[in-house]
Amino acid sequence: MPAPRATMKTSLKLHRLQRGMKQSDLADLVNVRRETIGRLEQGQYCPSLRLAMDLARVFGTTVEDLFSFDDEYKSESEWPVGVSQKKFPCCLPCTYRQSPQSLE
Repeated sequence: MPAPRATMKTSLKLHRLQRGMKQSDLADLVNVRRETIGRLEQGQYCPSLRLAMDLARVFGTTVEDLFSFDDEYKSESEWPVGVSQKKFPCCLPCTYRQSPQSLE
């Protein structure tokens, strides 16, 4: 069974506005274009882990506070057998098969 599509939610705009920043100000701090910040705020772009961490550092918060997902799987018991799911800042929840070595 493939990983479910997840909708990314973000509080990036709220954090930015609370600090009186323009999109261009934030973009300069994390070395991206202003358009990237706009697309992130609209949920049209999924940041790399590096960018998500840089944004979290700017606001003194966590990646999880800035980005979250609406997953189809509500609990681990609903995940496909043999698959673990971790939430990272990307459009699809990252899945990986656990090898026997990782279970030791």
